[in-house]
Amino acid sequence: MVLLECKWAALPAVSYDSPNGPRHIISDDGLLIEHNNIKKFAFELSDLIRDEERRVKLSENAFKNRHMFSAKEVMKKWNDLL
Repeated sequence: MVLLECKWAALPAVSYDSPNGPRHIISDDGLLIEHNNIKKFAFELSDLIRDEERRVKLSENAFKNRHMFSAKEVMKKWNDLL
């Protein structure tokens, strides 16, 4: 849920690429870090903090992508499935 909230708040999400979920939510609007790679996570997060241009671009993408998980879009997928 936090990853979806990031989109609605126009924030880039930074997450481990854990087995279920994040890779299906984060696309060009955040960062997926190898599962449990703490050093890489810290490096990428620090880099994102320093790089305003990158942060702004990811934020803009998050805002554009927020509707992918709206109730209307989710219901459309459920109806297609049925």
